[in-house]
Amino acid sequence: MRQTRPVEFALATVRFAYTKRQYPKRLKLFFDHIGLQGNSLEEQAQAFLSQARREGKKKNNNGNPYWIEDNILSFLDFHKERILIKKEIKASTLGTYFWPIKTFYDAHERDLPRVHWKRLAKTLPRANSYSMIGRSNRRDTQASRISRPQNKTTSLCHMLFWH
Repeated sequence: MRQTRPVEFALATVRFAYTKRQYPKRLKLFFDHIGLQGNSLEEQAQAFLSQARREGKKKNNNGNPYWIEDNILSFLDFHKERILIKKEIKASTLGTYFWPIKTFYDAHERDLPRVHWKRLAKTLPRANSYSMIGRSNRRDTQASRISRPQNKTTSLCHMLFWH
């Protein structure tokens, strides 16, 4: 199954049904972006794996050991342009394109050249977190409702916490 249906093999590690439905679509976008040939997603995945293996083995010859990383960066840069310049998608959406690729790679990593995922993840733009604003306001409101200790001999910890 690892060789004949690589996408299905990779999705076996995914727990949620919604994610299993979305990841193949996102992988297809990535494979189409890098120009892989194939009539189906599984054929494109096989082409990706064989190309990555070939490129990884040709370190001293005219191969590119960073072929996977270069293609992922190209794909992410394309979508960053959609975020920053064209304003077509939000920054938080970019992770939905990144994680399916990583999941696919992780399922087949022992056959592929190493990828520096932390470095790639750092290239993702930060999403605005508006929910944190509401949380801090709620916390301040809840803290003001709690009654403060009336004992004058309170500890330093209590004084720092309540004041």
